[in-house]
This record gives sequence, structure tokens and C-alpha cells, in this order.
Amino acid sequence: MGLIGIAVVVGAVTAIIYYIARRYNFMKVNIDKIQGPTPLPLIGNIHQFKFRPDQFFEQAQGVAYMFRNNGERIARIWLGPQPVLILYGAEECEAVLGSSKMLTKLFHYDFLSPWIGQGLLISKPEKWRPRRKLLTPTFHYDILKDFVEVYNRNATTLISKFDKMATSGGFHDVFHDITLCTLDVICESALGATINAQTTHTPYLDAVFKMKYIIHQRQIKPQYYPDIIFNLFGAGAEQSRCVKILKDFTSKAIDERWELMQKAGGSVKFLEDLSNKRGHRRMTFLDSMLAMHEKGELDRPGIQEEVDTFTFEGHDTTSAAMNFFLHLMGVHPEIQAKVHREIDEIIGDTVREVTFEDISRLKYLEACVKETLRLYPSVPMIARQTVEDTMLGNHLIPTGTGVVILASMVHRDTRFWEDPETFNPERFIDGEMKHPYAYIPFSAGSRNCIGQRFAMMEEKCIIARIMRQFRVVSQVRNDQLRLAAELIIRPMFGNNIQFHKREYGEYAC
Repeated sequence: MGLIGIAVVVGAVTAIIYYIARRYNFMKVNIDKIQGPTPLPLIGNIHQFKFRPDQFFEQAQGVAYMFRNNGERIARIWLGPQPVLILYGAEECEAVLGSSKMLTKLFHYDFLSPWIGQGLLISKPEKWRPRRKLLTPTFHYDILKDFVEVYNRNATTLISKFDKMATSGGFHDVFHDITLCTLDVICESALGATINAQTTHTPYLDAVFKMKYIIHQRQIKPQYYPDIIFNLFGAGAEQSRCVKILKDFTSKAIDERWELMQKAGGSVKFLEDLSNKRGHRRMTFLDSMLAMHEKGELDRPGIQEEVDTFTFEGHDTTSAAMNFFLHLMGVHPEIQAKVHREIDEIIGDTVREVTFEDISRLKYLEACVKETLRLYPSVPMIARQTVEDTMLGNHLIPTGTGVVILASMVHRDTRFWEDPETFNPERFIDGEMKHPYAYIPFSAGSRNCIGQRFAMMEEKCIIARIMRQFRVVSQVRNDQLRLAAELIIRPMFGNNIQFHKREYGEYAC
């Protein structure tokens, strides 16, 4: 390389370094105007991070409690050279979740892509918009109501476990049992595949739980962000093994369902048979996507992405909600008694399955579920990334800034919730909520959770079945419940519940 070539290279490198330094300085000047803990040069606040799931969540909430005295609900931290804003107020959330320009997920979500590809959860806006529009009809009530039978059947299996717990006495950690139930529900609803997770141990089940742990650990440990470091020194090999198990399972289910559809004469005939109940099968989410595939609207890799996304998203969140519901019922017997009365009034004096019509009538139960999600939102953190310089209130937020919304703290804002630490389902009957973004358990705005109707129906159905047959007592009070936030929120030491069989007309207090 001659002198001219060397000069060009040196000039180019110098220009790049100058641009990066200037951009970083611009970012730092603007971000450091926002309140937050004092960072160190280069490493930012990484030295202050706690990596245990319970400590990590407590620390995030602690930042929100600490920096809310000036009227703003915004703070900043530095992950090395990467700034991250923490939002915990309704107005601040609206500026992000309600914006058509803030639809890009934080890069941490990309650690899910080996499992779920670029499905609805993590895809870029240009892919997400048409895909969301295409899939929204899949979650219409006319389709969802057929899943009530799936909810009931799997609830029966779960209740048989609780019946044995009631007979043996004492407290039992039910968190995992409920998770297995919701995993059975989503696999059958999304894929039409029965894995019997509640009764049979499978490699798929192990892979699901292992992957969730691997992903969360990578999200909170910046040293494993680069793929080469993660694969060489982290859990890269174990992740690859789990991903193969997960994708082999869903890919086989897709192929078998497609073959079944073609044997029936194509999607139109197949879905017509399902509608007329001649096929003795219900329509699954996969059936809808295969029909789109037949019409050229959704390719085969797209089906794989969305099926994997539904199975990932569709069990942990509902499981967490139901677990915390049972805990809260066990702590508040007077509210549990109201739930029992409503269930007895609607279901009657015989033990039977819950119908679609019953679910819509369980208004007080729904208020209790909503209040549970206010105190313990299944996804306690929602993240975005700015793709252009953006104004947030009085602050200029530079391109590339991470934005993390603490839903658990938004739901405790005293400006919008009276006595927010108290479990009070009546607030959802009396219409207490004063701001549309003060309650975001399913996120909010255009990129909210596509499956929230499915989740609410499932939770109400299974909970109603449980509460019709049992009275519950919690081992610990709310203030004794230590929380951990991984991909979802969960009780650090399990959800220990004591079950007592109940008859029609028997109430908690």
C-alpha cells in the first residue's frame, strides 16, 4: 500500500473515531441532564448492577422510587457507553408506547431470535406492521370461544393435582403446576398438539425452561452480548441444543397439520369441516396461518416464527397471573368470599365446566384478575429503542437510546391510583383509572399484546374452575413475598398455597 493508500486509511479511521466521539459526546450531554445514579467513565453503572433475579428487579424499582421527587417519572443509567432510560409514569409511557416512531424493540429482545426468529414480539416495524394486521383476525372472539373446551379439560387435570394437595394438607408450591397447565393449553391452542406436560415429562418441556433461563441471564450480563463471547464462554452450545429440540417439535406439528389440511382438500374445506364440527377438531392458530400460507400471504418461515412466538409468550404470562391471583385470594379471605359468591351464583350448585357465556358474566372475578395484574404485571418491564433523535417531555433523547418502562411502578403511581399498594378489585368496577397509560399489563398502543383476549379468557375460566372447588390460604403476606423478574415476574421462593375443598355456599369468611 502506497503513501496515498495509507493516508486514505488513516483519514477514514480518524473520521470514524471523530464521528463516534462526537456522537457519544452529544448523547452524553443530553442524557446526563436526566436524573440518575452517578456513572463511572467507560463502564457507566455496570459496577452497581445486581444480577440475581430478585435483586435486579428490586434495584430497578429502587431507581424509580429514588428519582421521582421533581415531578418527572424518568431516570437514566449507563450500560457502559449505552444509555438506558427508565420510565415509570403514565405520561412518559404514553410518549413512547403511543408513538408511531417508537416501535423498535430494545436489542435485548434479539437474544430471543434463535428461538422465535423475527416473530411479532421482536420484529422490526416494517415487518411487524403487515404481520400484525394479517394475524389480528386470528384472535377474534368467534375463534377464541372454541378454546374454552381446551381450558376446561386442562383445568380438570390441574384440579386433580390440587385435590390431592387438599387431601394431604399443608402448603404446596403450585407455581410450576400452573405453568405446566398453561403450556398444555397454548400448545394445543396454537398447534393442535397435545404434549401432556402436566402428566408426562418431555425433552420439549426441559428445553422450554432451560431456554428461558439462558435468555434472561444473557440479557442482564453485558459481557455475553457479543455472539462470539456467548458461544465461546457462555451457554451458546446449550442454547443451540435447546433450540433444535424446540424447533423440531413445532416444525413437526406444522408439517403434520399441513398434511392433514391437504388431505381434507385444502384449507377452505378443512376449515369448513372444523366449523361444522364434522372434523371433530377445533381450529387452531396454526390452522389460520396455514390458510394464509395457502393463499400466499404468509411463508413457511413466517409460520414457524409466529408459532414459536405464541408458544413462548402464551404460557408464562398467564401462569404468572393465575399464580399471583391465588396468592392474593389466600391473603384476602374477604375478597375470596366475594369471588366464591359470584362463581356460585353463575355456575350453580353442581361442579361443571365453565362456558363461554359464564366467562363473560364473571365481572367481579375479572376485576380481581385486573387488580392482580396491576400489582404483579406478568411482564414487569417493556423496552424500546429510539431510531431517531426524539423529544420526551423536555428532554432530547438521542438515537440509539434504550428505553425501559417499569409497568410495575407505573401501576403504583399515586397520581393515578389511590392507595396503590392495596389489593382493591373494586377500583376496576368503580372506574378509578384516570389515565389510559396508567395501566399497561399487556403493554399499550399499537404494539400491545395481540393475545390479551385469549389470556384473559383462559385465566378466568381456569381460575373459576379452581375457586368453585377450593378455598385457598397463602403461606405468606404480600409484604413477605420476595419477587424475581426474569422474562416474567415470579415469586422468588415459589407460590405456597394450602387448598381446602369447598361445597356450594361455603365461603372463605
